[in-house]
Amino acid sequence: MAAAVSESLNGDRILMVEAGTGVGKTLAYMLPLLHFALTNDTRVVISTETRSLQEQILKKDLPIAQKLLGAHIQAEVCLGSSNYVCKRKLNEALNSGTIDPRMGTALQPFLDWEATTTDGIRHEYNGRTTPLFWKQTTRDPDQCLANRCPYYRESYYFVAREKWRNAHLLIVNHSLLAAHYALEARLLPPFAHLVVDESHRFPEIFHEAFVRQIDCDELQMLIHEGQPLNLQEQKQIDAFRNDLLHAFTLKEGERSRLTVPFQASSTDAILKLLTERTVITERSLDDLRSQQDLGMDAGETVTTDVRVMELNARLARLKEVRSIIDSFAAGPRPNQVLWIQNPEGGDGQNYRMHAAPLRPGPLFSKYFYPEIQSTIFTSATLTGTGTRPFTYFAGEIGLRDTESAAELRGRVSTRLLASPFDFPGQAILYLPPTLPDPSMQEDAFHEQVAIEIQHLIALTGGGAFILFTSTRSLRAVDRVLRRMHGDHNLLDADGLPIEWINQLDAGAAVARRRFLEAERAVLLGLASFWQGIDVAGDRLRLVVLVRLPFRVPDEPILAARMETEKAAGREPFRTIQLPQATLAMKQGFGRLIRSQSDTGIVAILDPRVQTRRYGKEILDALPPARRVGNQSDLLRAYREVRGRKARL
Repeated sequence: MAAAVSESLNGDRILMVEAGTGVGKTLAYMLPLLHFALTNDTRVVISTETRSLQEQILKKDLPIAQKLLGAHIQAEVCLGSSNYVCKRKLNEALNSGTIDPRMGTALQPFLDWEATTTDGIRHEYNGRTTPLFWKQTTRDPDQCLANRCPYYRESYYFVAREKWRNAHLLIVNHSLLAAHYALEARLLPPFAHLVVDESHRFPEIFHEAFVRQIDCDELQMLIHEGQPLNLQEQKQIDAFRNDLLHAFTLKEGERSRLTVPFQASSTDAILKLLTERTVITERSLDDLRSQQDLGMDAGETVTTDVRVMELNARLARLKEVRSIIDSFAAGPRPNQVLWIQNPEGGDGQNYRMHAAPLRPGPLFSKYFYPEIQSTIFTSATLTGTGTRPFTYFAGEIGLRDTESAAELRGRVSTRLLASPFDFPGQAILYLPPTLPDPSMQEDAFHEQVAIEIQHLIALTGGGAFILFTSTRSLRAVDRVLRRMHGDHNLLDADGLPIEWINQLDAGAAVARRRFLEAERAVLLGLASFWQGIDVAGDRLRLVVLVRLPFRVPDEPILAARMETEKAAGREPFRTIQLPQATLAMKQGFGRLIRSQSDTGIVAILDPRVQTRRYGKEILDALPPARRVGNQSDLLRAYREVRGRKARL
């Protein structure tokens, strides 16, 4: 893998490499990447999915790589600007007395921390805060004066950016990298060589950076800001809100895709209001700039600069919102998706409008590849099924069916590197006798799932992830298990209690922490536990994949993409849904075996993996664990793999 990475860096190539767990992919890409950066005196970038993985690369992997190379490299972790305390906003809030009063006595410990911190990163502060307080005190790019700010030289964010400019290695997260390209490559210092680690999620995150949205409440505030509403204008805004509510009758959390123009008499009035506010804002900006040209004292300069900044942000947002509503009035263009959502936790009156590109591939073609000379995409799960396993991922990153795909094809290479772990000796794949088909007998399926889960937990004594694809399914199985065992009063073989953790009750972060702290626990989890969670050692002995993770086909973007595939004469199940589900299954399976000493069971309870033709393709894409199909064989196999662990 290291040789392939080095070849790609030196040859300005694009490499897709799937490296199974245990290959050592981080060092395999880091060693040639650092050598390339130092040899060519150039900046390189590593992107990974989460902030915790950024810290792991900096503090764990980088020191090892530097020791092996016998060289030091200046490296910096890059975070989005909202992670940094803004000194100007903090002092203005303090001086004006507008600090969130709920902070109370918690304010002084924060001020003590802020007086001593060298980087002002919010997640490094462990004291009590409130969401409003962070909104009042962290950087907002739309409210930033940049080098005109009186605190510019001591700004945590701009001091960090200066460090970024002086570094050979930048360690970023996918969200920041995607935002960098969505904002015309303005967030990070220039670079031309990149490794995208954990890249199975990057196309989706990249796509999300280009989604635009506006809800009815923000629309009203945007029109009202700086210009009081008269009675007629308020009626026009209320009429637009009501037209949306009547055209799309949505329950909480529901979405509806727009496939024809949104024709409502109120739309023209709203567009006219937005145009009027745009003209007023432009005039106000011109007036302020004229005042700046005439000169003013220092205090007036700062006040005027703040106002210019606010008006520029408002002007950009007015134009963007007008574009969204224009799109709704005209109907979706080719390669565009429009939808309405009734957000969860709202009052049911604040619908949100969304506008998004149809696919991520063309976005990579337009915004990503023109800025990059070499890129390495790597993950433990990049490939799907069939003889061309990289086909799906290549399409998602713009290397198929885009304007630049033919031009880039000669620069693309792939590597598929299997895990060195002994999966037949370490892992059991349990495929129980056929359960009811969940697509036809959902209630009966949930009943049988609960029975299987209780047998499995009795065997392993806890140490289990029970992974679901929907909230509804998790709740249904949880209800059955509570009915069978009271309030989950489960005991292991030695009579010791098993802790039962439900992500819906505890939240993902707390559920994860409780599981890692417990000796014997069962965690019922959703999508966030299918990937990115490492539980090495004996705390995790069982992973249950309750249902095949096919995405709901009425999701607006997925539905539009499936229609496009059908229109092109292709079968969307095979080109979109099956590859997505296969990658998710590989991620879910990957939670179990993280080291050579890990052992345990992966159970797939969805009978379609055994009864449908595509099931064999999914199973063949998974690691080659020892397969069993009944309880007696499972018991014998589990004793054998646990005995192997005891001998290590």
